[in-house]
Amino acid sequence: MNRDRARTLLPIIQAFADGKYVQYKEESGKWFTLDEPVFRGTEEYRIKPEPREFTVCLCKRYQPFKIQEMKCNDCEGYGNCEVIKVREVLDDE
Repeated sequence: MNRDRARTLLPIIQAFADGKYVQYKEESGKWFTLDEPVFRGTEEYRIKPEPREFTVCLCKRYQPFKIQEMKCNDCEGYGNCEVIKVREVLDDE
């Protein structure tokens, strides 16, 4: 292993030590989660992404609906918006 490869893998190894999941990229291009990673060769590794959660305002005042992060100022007091919590779905789960 050369220094550049070590520099690339260091944050991934640290994340694994901290309890995060590590994935490697298969030849098909899909990411596979490893229970116990063995870092070898030129395989591509990453820290498994975690889904994001956020709140959006579904503004009914606009057609088609306008979606904004958090509560929009345009609808406040009119009862024309619905605030919903969104959780991202990742393809590799």
